[in-house]
Amino acid sequence: MKAISGPRASRTPWLRALPGPDPRSSSRSTRTRGSPVAAARAPVSSREALSTSTSSNGGASRWARIAATARSTVAAPSRAEITTLTTGAAGTVEGSAGAGGTSSAAGTRGSLRDGRGVRTACAAAVARAARGPAPTTATIDVMAPVTTSLGDPHARRRAFEDAFLSPAAARTWPADRDAEEPDCPLRTPLQRDRDRIVHCKAFRRLKHKTQVFLAPEGDHYRTRLTHTLEVTGIGRTVARALELNEDLVEAISLGHDLGHAPFGHIGEEALDACLAPHGRHFRHWEHSVRLVTQLEDAPSAVREAGGRGLNLCADVVDGIAGHSGRAPMPRTLEGRIVRVVDRIAYLNHDIDDAIRAGVLTERDLPGGPIGVLGTTASRRIDRLVQDLVATSRQVGDIRQGDEAGAAMDELRSWMFEHVYLAPDARTEHRRVHELVRTLFEHHLEADRAADGDRAGEGAGALTLPLAGEDGGWDRYQVHAVPAADADPLERATDWVAGMTDRYALRAFGELVIPRAHAR
Repeated sequence: MKAISGPRASRTPWLRALPGPDPRSSSRSTRTRGSPVAAARAPVSSREALSTSTSSNGGASRWARIAATARSTVAAPSRAEITTLTTGAAGTVEGSAGAGGTSSAAGTRGSLRDGRGVRTACAAAVARAARGPAPTTATIDVMAPVTTSLGDPHARRRAFEDAFLSPAAARTWPADRDAEEPDCPLRTPLQRDRDRIVHCKAFRRLKHKTQVFLAPEGDHYRTRLTHTLEVTGIGRTVARALELNEDLVEAISLGHDLGHAPFGHIGEEALDACLAPHGRHFRHWEHSVRLVTQLEDAPSAVREAGGRGLNLCADVVDGIAGHSGRAPMPRTLEGRIVRVVDRIAYLNHDIDDAIRAGVLTERDLPGGPIGVLGTTASRRIDRLVQDLVATSRQVGDIRQGDEAGAAMDELRSWMFEHVYLAPDARTEHRRVHELVRTLFEHHLEADRAADGDRAGEGAGALTLPLAGEDGGWDRYQVHAVPAADADPLERATDWVAGMTDRYALRAFGELVIPRAHAR
């Protein structure tokens, strides 16, 4: 099924010529049935083609020009509507239907202040211009100054979501948080979540966490942070194409890897091996959830609401928890986008980094999947993204096509054999396992000594702060893990997982390398 496409500039008045009754005046069950991803607002034969352009006219206002062509196969469209998503619009609306004549309607500045005048004028102009023999084409030109006004951003956002998002898209409201908070007057709940993630310390540490190559010295290798930003960009592209909630995809993407251990997936495996004898495991997606719900310092709004951590919306936490292919499937389509896009991003940039490092050359890549996906990273990403969008529209879920999906799986298996688990990589794996095990066991021993005598010498055995920041461990003990919830294994896991590559190397050196005390 081909999805109805349309422009997305949130501060531009949008024109839609709608033959028949207004679909928003009836229940969703009466709309055109089809893929839940495609927006089912009108039959294919009467879909509108929209284009917009904007130009600046200086001063405190901006001039917005909308040229919209509405095509219909019915003799006389009974209604046309403009949905205005801004305040302070004023101007003249004219409609024309070729030989059928010209009709115009104008509104005063006062009557157009809240957009109702624009709707009335456009509806009248389209209706008059379209009273001719079928098929009819009506062209509407609007010249209106759009002034900046705070107004009610939440009302405008709700109107935008109702008008332009797929019925299957997750809605921003109600904001389901563990601790209820009052709305921010300027940001939506999902925009607030995005900002909380970007400003938290775990997000900043991603810049010094490995993606594939351990503690790379080159300036252009990917890190966990650049990977996160690439996932965010690709994810928003897919969400927009499918008319889903871009803000939700962005928040999930930015937070999905916060819980990664140092040294990438090797560090994750090493930490999991440390916990296995105790009947536990380490999964980075689970630790990401622990970070945002418990470990990160709570913003003032969260503390005032009696919450902990970042107090993110439930759909964001669910998407973070389900982004890995080994985790349960997210409940929202937006979360499923991140789940697929994460693999698209890391597979292609891992190839790029491996070529840059001299581990392989482009000629080494397997011909089968490369022939399907493309010879460059940008072509492969473009092919996979377009396939994901097209297939998802057809099946009504977030899915890859059979050919592209199989090619991507084959290429991923090839990367495991020739890069991730190659002989040189296995040598580094053993070293990382030894480093992580040493740090983990040191923390357990120091914690036991501190438990034995909190006021004695044992209390100072834990000499290294959390995440390379003086005082960080004290704040962790006070705010994140109250004494009643103390668990030595959890504390050791939090300590090691929170490290960056460079801090883990420094901590290991301080614990293992002898110091010369004699001068």
